[in-house]
Amino acid sequence: MDNSIIYLKNIKEINFNIYPIKYFRSKQLIFTPGKLPANIYYIETGYIKVYRITSNGLEIVFTILKPESFIPLLMVLGNLKNDFYFEALTDCRARILTFDQFRQLVKLYPQMHSLLVERLIKGYSNLVERLEMLNTNDALTRVATAILYLNNVFGQVDDNKITFPVKFSHELISGLAFTTRETASRKIEELNSQKIISTGYSNMQINDLEGLKKIAQ
Repeated sequence: MDNSIIYLKNIKEINFNIYPIKYFRSKQLIFTPGKLPANIYYIETGYIKVYRITSNGLEIVFTILKPESFIPLLMVLGNLKNDFYFEALTDCRARILTFDQFRQLVKLYPQMHSLLVERLIKGYSNLVERLEMLNTNDALTRVATAILYLNNVFGQVDDNKITFPVKFSHELISGLAFTTRETASRKIEELNSQKIISTGYSNMQINDLEGLKKIAQ
């Protein structure tokens, strides 16, 4: 690899085609807490769910990682142990890097470290906002906020309605809303009956984005 310094504006400018490919199927566990990974994965396509499980068995979803993400990022940047489950939310294609190869990339692309830190800080800020809901908002507000979060990650405008390219389980929404599946299902049905969202076997869509925002606020 050339030792000259290259400046970049975003991660996707880097050529990852030289690294081996790894595929993950939907719902496949990639990392588990406490396990020290031998490699780092750069996600080219697909989405990753990052979560923990509480002592009473409740799944708490911290974030959903988009393509162009490295996992596990905290370990990559700070040499910290992994405390989270990383699960493929959809089918994913990744590139495999060793820790030494990642360090070589950082030397080659000086801004890479700062870009990843900025991404980590943004994700942390979003998480703090969502955690504040636990003490300040009811379950309907939390579910509405979870659906807005999914909109920010996946939403696509189609005929003045917002649709999603993947199907979301009630378990995913309950994990994002920090509530039980049963409670999330009731609140989803409440939003459905108000025609703010539409749910069906194939997918969910947002019919009234402003109405959903009012509930979330």
